[in-house]
Amino acid sequence: MALRIVILASLVHFGFAVRVDTRDDSDGEVSSSWGLSDLSACESNWCRFTALMSRFALQRYRVNRAAGSWPAPPTQDLHKPLLAAKLCQASYEDRATVEQVVAAEGMRLLEYSERYWFASKPNGEVFVVFRGTVDLHDVIVDLFVVPTEHNGAMWHSGFLHFIQRPNLQAALRRNANSPRVTLVGHSLGGANAYALAASGLMPVGHIEEIITFGAPAVIYEESSNLVNTNFKHTAFANQQDPVPRLLGSDPTVVGNILNLYRDVGSDVDTPSPRVLEAVSLYGQQGDAVWLRGDGERRFGRPLVVPEEWRTSVMLLQIIVSLTSAPSNVLANHLMAGYRGGIEEEIRSGGSPAPAPSFWR
Repeated sequence: MALRIVILASLVHFGFAVRVDTRDDSDGEVSSSWGLSDLSACESNWCRFTALMSRFALQRYRVNRAAGSWPAPPTQDLHKPLLAAKLCQASYEDRATVEQVVAAEGMRLLEYSERYWFASKPNGEVFVVFRGTVDLHDVIVDLFVVPTEHNGAMWHSGFLHFIQRPNLQAALRRNANSPRVTLVGHSLGGANAYALAASGLMPVGHIEEIITFGAPAVIYEESSNLVNTNFKHTAFANQQDPVPRLLGSDPTVVGNILNLYRDVGSDVDTPSPRVLEAVSLYGQQGDAVWLRGDGERRFGRPLVVPEEWRTSVMLLQIIVSLTSAPSNVLANHLMAGYRGGIEEEIRSGGSPAPAPSFWR
């Protein structure tokens, strides 16, 4: 309660310094010009963070208001994402655990390595599971790299180079020569899954679907019409998970949030303004499902994000709450939250959650 009172007081203070010029371009996208008369008056990173978030308060309100009418996916459509979530969660464990999970799902483990592995269903469908980076700080650090051009599109160099590795390409030839291949991954693993599908570098088989959880953007937004799209792609984002939102978000906001992480004990260094400006050009692809936290549910409820709202939902400056400390926001990135939200939705049969209360 005390934290919220402090935040509200800060917003009132900054409200007197804010110049607002907004207009609605459509039902979904909002064009805004927010300005603070003097950000230099802030001496702490928390002060700067609060000031920057106040710029986007109206847009954040509109996203939350609109989300109240977005539908949840039909529960029958969540069974495959739940399987994908189980496989992704198992990928952070040892081989024995992976074998147990695969067997419990009636599947067969074809080949295993720590970074990726293959499993098949009796119907011949092959799942390629990419593990993400184990350390959350490494996730953030690894995102800030110079892009690479490939077939006219601008790609995140780390993801593109990973899927070109000879060992991975050879493993795909051995195990994924199937007309039904599904790629799944969490965090950087999800980015690798999308890079493989969209780049055309799959050596054999046919990629039917990819399912990603908390995956960062892989290509520049302007490159979206230059890559493969002949597959179904569902991208899950859990509540305020920052990882899928760092690339493509406002560079000033990203820089100040990283400074705030550093203040609370993170080892993450803030990239240069040039790098921050470059990474703001990325854009998320695929059908977005937002596990939105509200009501009495333990986990966020999956909501299908309309296409016109996808960009807004996937912007860090719109979705980060002023009432959540950065350490709590990082908790939204864990695979357990993604799996829990999907499981709870299936278990509840799609029952709507009670309306949220700000003062709880």
